[in-house]
This record gives sequence, C-alpha cells and structure tokens, in this order.
Amino acid sequence: MHAPAPMGHMTAEALQQYLATHREGSYELVDVRQPVEFRHGHIPGAHLLPLPEFVHLLETGAALPFPADRTIIFYCHSGNRSRVAARQMLASNRGGGAVYSLDGGMLAWTGTALEGIPRLEALPLHAPLKTMLLAALDMEKAALTLYTALDTEARRAGRPGEGCQADPLTAQLVDMESAHARQVYQVLVGQWGEGSPPDFETLFKKAGGDVLEGGRKLDELAPWVAKAMALEDGCLSVIELGLEVEYAAHDLYRAVARQARTLPGLSEADAAAMETIFLDLAQQEKQHARFLLERLERLAVA
Repeated sequence: MHAPAPMGHMTAEALQQYLATHREGSYELVDVRQPVEFRHGHIPGAHLLPLPEFVHLLETGAALPFPADRTIIFYCHSGNRSRVAARQMLASNRGGGAVYSLDGGMLAWTGTALEGIPRLEALPLHAPLKTMLLAALDMEKAALTLYTALDTEARRAGRPGEGCQADPLTAQLVDMESAHARQVYQVLVGQWGEGSPPDFETLFKKAGGDVLEGGRKLDELAPWVAKAMALEDGCLSVIELGLEVEYAAHDLYRAVARQARTLPGLSEADAAAMETIFLDLAQQEKQHARFLLERLERLAVA
C-alpha cells in the first residue's frame, strides 16, 4: 500500500487568492466545525460537515457528500480540527486530489464571513430546473431594484459613487446586475421545454423581485441599505452592502449545486445539468464579489 500523500497547509492569504483564481467545481471548501459555529460566520461557499460526522463517514465507508477527486480544503476555528480532517482524508485513500488545511482557521481568516446558513428554501429544490431558474430570475430582479434605488439616490444627491475612483460605482452595479439577469434568462431559455419562452423584458417585468439573491428579504438588510442610501461615507457602505448580497447569492447557488448529487428522483443527467448550472451561477456571483473587493482595495489606497 502506498503511503498517503502529505497534507498541504494553506495560509488565509493564500486561500483568498486560491478562491479568487479557481473556478467553482474544481475544489471543495469544507467547514468541519459545529453548526452553531458555522451560523456565527463561515467562508462563503463552504460545505458544513462537522468533524465527528466526517470521521464517521470515513470509518463506515459511506459516501462522502462531495466529490473526493477534487482539491479539498478543510478549515475550522483554529486549524486543529481541520488538520485532523485532512489527515483522516489522506489516510483513507479515498481522495484523488490535493488535500489542505487552513492554518489558523477562522481566527486567521480576514476575508468575508457570512452569518447563518444558505437559505435553500429560496429555490424550490424538488421542482423542475425551469421553476428553479424562474426563482433565480426573481432574485436577480430584487438585486437590480436595490442597486437601481442606490444609483437613483446617488444621482439625486449629485454624487454618484462619490469617493470612488473611475466610473460611478452605483451605475456599475446596475449594469452588472442587469447583465447577469440576462445571463440567467439565457440559461432559463435552455430549460424552458415546450413552447416558446417570453422575451426577456416581458418575463422580467412579471418577476416578483421581493426576495434578494441569496434568499434574503430587503428588510433584513435594512441597516446596510439605510447607511448606503445616506451615502455618508462615499461608496464604502455601498460596497459592504453589495458584498453581503453577492456573497449570500454565491453561498446559496454553491449549496444548491451540492444538493444536486443527493436529491432523490433525479436522473444522472438531470443532476449533472443542475450542478453545472448552479456552479456557473455561483462562479458569476463570486466574480461580482471580486469586483467589489477590488473597489474596496482601491478605496484603501486612495
């Protein structure tokens, strides 16, 4: 028997760079803390799998809830549990990709951390893909409505994106979200089935738009919205609000893609299609968040 491959170590800075440069679906980020810890703050897109449950799956030979052939990055509170998880994974010889532990865990993490758990109820998981994508389009409309309101207020105040370099941030967010809504629509067209789908404008006008990307209602973000609307700190509050919205969407779509492998009644082809579609959507949301982080970095040196 071959000796297990050595465990890799990853710093928080290296993990941020890794997540920014690798596509969704090429790796698995696994949080081995307890659910209460996860709810208090987790790295966007992470899969919650408490260490005792993970070890039990390995010991019993049960199926893992993620593809073992991908790069796997474990993290926990301080790095102790994630090292145990990584070593156990390597010793099991069940993985085909590299295995890492985040040095210092969440104590060392300086990137965005989301509270709560992904709100899977925002998308009807047991419904056809068409229905799920219609719900996603509803959320895109809510985000676009939010960003449009911010842009309108900025223009009314005569300072669109004040404090930001280059083009006005609020207008950029409107353009970004509008383009993304059309991307979701194009995916929806491919899953429409019988009959011809309405054109984008007609369908988007009928969309509900009362729940934001990530499944959050607008009133839940009221503190961020009020501060961003006031524009008292230039575009800092706008960036913070945008990061909350975009990372919540990324977290949700990543969780939905993961569910595709476990939903009963799905054919292998349908499960693969669902996983691919929502991994792509998660990737797009991550790119939106990256855009906002870059604007934040520019603020820091301005």
